[in-house]
Amino acid sequence: FKDRDDVFFALDGKVDGSNTQADVTTQSFLGDLPALLHPDPKTVLIIGMGTGQTLGEILRFPVSRLDCAEISPAMPHVAKFFGAINRRFWEDPRVHILRADGRTVLRFSPESYDLIVSEPSNIWCPGVAQFFTREAFAEARDRLAPGGVFCQWVHAYKMEPEALRRILRSFLDVFGPGSSLWVSAPENADVFLVAGPPGLGLDGGV
Repeated sequence: FKDRDDVFFALDGKVDGSNTQADVTTQSFLGDLPALLHPDPKTVLIIGMGTGQTLGEILRFPVSRLDCAEISPAMPHVAKFFGAINRRFWEDPRVHILRADGRTVLRFSPESYDLIVSEPSNIWCPGVAQFFTREAFAEARDRLAPGGVFCQWVHAYKMEPEALRRILRSFLDVFGPGSSLWVSAPENADVFLVAGPPGLGLDGGV
C-alpha cells in the first residue's frame, strides 16, 4: 500500500518493509556492513527477502552467487514493487531464490558461504524466534566458509531488555571472539550482530 510517495508491504497485518528513509538506511547498512568486513566475498546466503534491498546492496559487490532463502511464495512478487531500491535483483543471474525455510537451508544445504545475512521479522512474530537461538547461530556458523562473516539483524524495539541480553549471550556463546554489535541509527533500535574471524578487524565484543 502507498502513502503519498512511501510504499509499504505487510504480512499477516504487520508492516515488514518500505521505501521510507529509515527502512532504506537500515537495509543498506544490513547489506553493506558484512560485505565490507569480508576481504573478498564471493558466495552469499540471505535469509528473508523483504523488499529485496539487502540483496540489491550486496550485488554491488563482486559476488559470484547469492542465494536467498524465502519461505513465502508472495515475496518475489512483492519485491517488484520496490525495484527503485532493490536494483531489480531478479534480473541478475547471480541470484538464486530458495523456496525454503531459512533454518532448513542452514541445517541441510551442502553449500558454504562467505557471507550469511539473517533478516527475519520481529522476534515476537510467530515462528521467528527460532532464528535467535543458540542452535540457529551454530547452524549459521557451520555453514560459513573459512574466514566467513555472519550478520544477524535484531529488531530491538518492542523487546524486553532481558530478551535482547539472552540473544547476545547466545550469540557470544557460539561465536565468541570476533563478535561485535552495530546500530544503523540509535533512534531506530535496529541492532546488527556480526561474527567473523578476529583477523577481520572486528574489535571488542557485545
